[in-house]
Amino acid sequence: MTSRKDEVAQVLSQKMDSVMKVFSPPTPEQEMVEKATSELLISSDWGLNMEICDRIQNHPDGPSNTMKAIRKRLANKNPKVVLLALTLLEACVKNCSMRFHVCVGTREVMEQIVRLSQLNKQSELAVKDKALELIQDWGEGFKGQRHQLPVFYEIYRLMREQNIRFPQVEATAPIFTPPPKIPDDNLTREQLEAISNHHQPHEYAPAPRAREHHQQHHPQRQLKTDKLRKDLELIKTNTEILSDILASCDPTKEDIRRNDLAVELVEGSRAMQPRVLSLVGEIQDGELVEELLLLNDGINRVLADFDTLAAGAKPTP
Repeated sequence: MTSRKDEVAQVLSQKMDSVMKVFSPPTPEQEMVEKATSELLISSDWGLNMEICDRIQNHPDGPSNTMKAIRKRLANKNPKVVLLALTLLEACVKNCSMRFHVCVGTREVMEQIVRLSQLNKQSELAVKDKALELIQDWGEGFKGQRHQLPVFYEIYRLMREQNIRFPQVEATAPIFTPPPKIPDDNLTREQLEAISNHHQPHEYAPAPRAREHHQQHHPQRQLKTDKLRKDLELIKTNTEILSDILASCDPTKEDIRRNDLAVELVEGSRAMQPRVLSLVGEIQDGELVEELLLLNDGINRVLADFDTLAAGAKPTP
């Protein structure tokens, strides 16, 4: 039974949402998600669902904005809206890259889906079955990526240990569609480079004419420089993924030290930072030195944010 306190909190929350809408216009992703999960739809609009997937892949804020919008629809009181939102989420996981998987594979998102799997009203059984299906599919599908995305498998394993009955689902399409020619059992450099596409991975590349001239006169040096740029891009990608994880962490609800992916990225950043600093004194290319200094600043920032979260505080923006 809902208490008076809960009712007041709900009313205040609704009023706050209204105020926020006035000052913060909805994002394109929010508008698309609301349209794709409208209670007026007879069934899923697959054309719109695929447009949302494209938006996730091709816009810097696509993954986070879309996930926020879907979570809001998952909290809707209309079971039809929630079922459409789960179906949309399933499509996005299947058709989008690791950038979106990281947004979905958080404890907050998965616990919200777990709560949907516990519904018992007759009108909510379809939602319950779909939530269980997704937990099972993702638990099995991301089993090989437990080091990068541990929450999917962890929650699935715990529910199985509790003898939760999952629906029988025929194995048809893969759980997610990996980028072509990239193995999905481990997170390779190519995968990480694909993850960073939305961060403009070529923003530091020299101009075509300058690169062509340099290659003609110093082919061996250019090969080393190109390899170094790729290595720096990998470190930069790790730093950006870690930054996204840390930004979404609430230290009052989650111990960041128990996030395996975050810890792994922090360890990698700490290990690579001395090499980054040593290269600053070795390289003559001024543009490359500037990249190294910017990268070092980014590493310092995420390491400081991780330490702050580990101490139970929220980092300063």
